[in-house]
Amino acid sequence: MKKLSLLLLSSFALSISACDSSDDDSETQAATATEGSTDTDGTTDPSGTGTTDPSGTTTDPSGTTDPSGETGDPSGETGDPTGSGEGACVYQCSADEDCLSDGTDLGLTCTDNGICLNVCEADGDCVAQLSGWNFQPCDSNDACAAGPCVDLGDGAGGCATEPTEFVDCATLMMAEVEVRDIDGNAVIVCGNDSGVCTDIGNGDMTCMTDTEVPTCEETGCGEGFTCDANDGLCHCDDDNACSVLGDSFTCNGDGFCEAPGCADSSECDGDLPFDGGSIECI
Repeated sequence: MKKLSLLLLSSFALSISACDSSDDDSETQAATATEGSTDTDGTTDPSGTGTTDPSGTTTDPSGTTDPSGETGDPSGETGDPTGSGEGACVYQCSADEDCLSDGTDLGLTCTDNGICLNVCEADGDCVAQLSGWNFQPCDSNDACAAGPCVDLGDGAGGCATEPTEFVDCATLMMAEVEVRDIDGNAVIVCGNDSGVCTDIGNGDMTCMTDTEVPTCEETGCGEGFTCDANDGLCHCDDDNACSVLGDSFTCNGDGFCEAPGCADSSECDGDLPFDGGSIECI
């Protein structure tokens, strides 16, 4: 089983510098496969091709489902480039407002690298992010049914679950953590304390946690893909297998589906993963 750090909410591991997919090591390929993102060289891992939207999990054509079940890949989704070049079509935001989804604030920040991301500064920031408290906003303890309204900072609050004799934190696959409620009182609630504030490789910091990623030997592969026991990924058999991603995608020599590169942003197309921003050739 391969280890993979998964991004909360949305979502994310992005490699925004163009590179040849044949130079990627197995860990990078595994990360690409799980998150369903398109590498900046235009290469899409067939075991995780679908870009997940904020509503839930996407199952890719290889038969492997993103185990995170979280928001979409914050690196953005590529369009259907029709040109050629060494660039790749990548989603770019310019302000935090671009990272809203149907008007809903998912807690994402537009970083200087143009990525919508759950940012952090220290490991302690990851408890609130990974525990899902921000999905139940509150302004008082009375607004929460299963526990206190915990302080998320900047005057915001989120409903947490308090352990009881009937339901403990272990049942919820969480740990007991001490935090402050919206009134400043110390309270014990159930939270995910396994996150680590990590540099994703470009200077942006986000919360990640180690989790077991199922291999293709466990999940199987979709039609047109073959399981490679060496890396646990599904590899395309030919160009026909990659057609599920679009007519322009082809199967490269390493067995991964790729789209032609771009030379100009005018060649980039596709739906935006968030309310704002654009898809640029980078």
